[in-house]
Amino acid sequence: MGGKYTATNVGVLVVTCSGGDAATAADEAERLGVWLPQLGAATVAALGEVLPSTATAGNPLDYTAVIFGETERTADLITVGARDDAIGPVLVYYDRPARMTEDAAESWNGALDGVILAASRLDQPVIVASTLPELMPEDTAERLAEHGIVAVAGLSEGILCAGALTVPPPDAARLRSIAATMSTIRPKPTATASSGPTSAAGNRGGVLESPARTHKCPGEASGHSGRAGDSSETSGHSAWTGGSGEASNHSAWTGDSSETSNHSAWTGDSSETSNHSAWTGDSSETSSHSGWVAEHEAKEMLVGRGLAVPRGRVVRDVDDAMRVAGELGGPVALKVSSPFIQHKSDISALVLGVEGDAVREAYRRVEGLGGVVLVEEMVSPGVEVLIAVRRDGVVPVLVVALGGVWVEIFDDVVLIPLPADADRVEQAVRRLRAAPLLVGGRGRPASDIRALAEVAATVGAMALEEGLDLVELNPVFVHPDGVTVIDAVIRRGT
Repeated sequence: MGGKYTATNVGVLVVTCSGGDAATAADEAERLGVWLPQLGAATVAALGEVLPSTATAGNPLDYTAVIFGETERTADLITVGARDDAIGPVLVYYDRPARMTEDAAESWNGALDGVILAASRLDQPVIVASTLPELMPEDTAERLAEHGIVAVAGLSEGILCAGALTVPPPDAARLRSIAATMSTIRPKPTATASSGPTSAAGNRGGVLESPARTHKCPGEASGHSGRAGDSSETSGHSAWTGGSGEASNHSAWTGDSSETSNHSAWTGDSSETSNHSAWTGDSSETSSHSGWVAEHEAKEMLVGRGLAVPRGRVVRDVDDAMRVAGELGGPVALKVSSPFIQHKSDISALVLGVEGDAVREAYRRVEGLGGVVLVEEMVSPGVEVLIAVRRDGVVPVLVVALGGVWVEIFDDVVLIPLPADADRVEQAVRRLRAAPLLVGGRGRPASDIRALAEVAATVGAMALEEGLDLVELNPVFVHPDGVTVIDAVIRRGT
């Protein structure tokens, strides 16, 4: 490879002359969690000048058998596709049958020469793989190796090798940082929910509003969308399990950024909150509950780190709940916020999507379950993602996966040792099998992957800096523009 290539937020380009191989490679890439990015419009247009009329520019790139053996044309189409901004390694499928006629061998040699010529033009690595092991003869592999091209026997093996080259090599400084962090972390007991009483603390409430600016990709407009909502409640005893799926019912959001610019944007009597910080309940409630933090206090911690959370308020009584629901407008969620309760859905401690007189009934259903009652605005769903951090005596780990109920159904998780910056998190997220859901396509808008990575990196840093045993945000809604943390479970170090 020459040591000159460093992957940064890139995927693999697959090139083949067979539609069947293209389909199989796409399926294998999805199964193995290897990202095959869509090609940009400029790349597609440029490929249109090189490909035969029967071929369609895409990834996998099937150039068809019409031009098989044309050295210059093969080199040109590989070069054009590989220079797309989203592309790193290039994987070319090439099967070399035994006992070919002289004319056939000339065509096969021309195709291979095209791959070698393209590789000489490119900085990124080029891999040549056969679809079956026996179709990569030793002499072909040796010739490729002479030109710095990796030869791989097998279709799936080719996908795996190309995918491995999208992962940056270990950073020595980062490994030293992780080792230093580990030396400061003492072993922690497994977090389990407290079985203590559920008596309510004083029902005082303040206002929490999302920061005026959510996490954005560089170059995007500043400001916050004002998204808000509620979701499934997650398990407090695992860094990556939980989520009962209530989030799927969220259906409304407001987009007026002026509503989130300061604490007085939608409150009623400011005197009610002037002596309390955002979402303040009774601090005595969380002082001796094995480190568990009530949801409204957990969200206050997130807001302090610049993360966007639902607008809402802890309410004092049913009339206050009705008033806050009216101020928020549209359907709202009511739920219990208590350090004793991490599984709200298990005890019916939340009601979603209510408005009007139904708010009064919902309040009466949850008020006797302990803690304080939280009223939040519903939010339009994005792609549901789980972000979690767990500290133990081995290594602090950041976890990113599909959120809501999906985390329990699909084994699709990336584990990132901490500390980790947003670039490293984004690279890991793009290796999820679910990455195509975030990347978009086929009529689906692209989600703000960069904002997701920034939020996850921020949560990881918060956990380390504040000595938190567990942080679990599930789900996090990833929108086309920004990210909203819908539910939060936090356990402080004990």
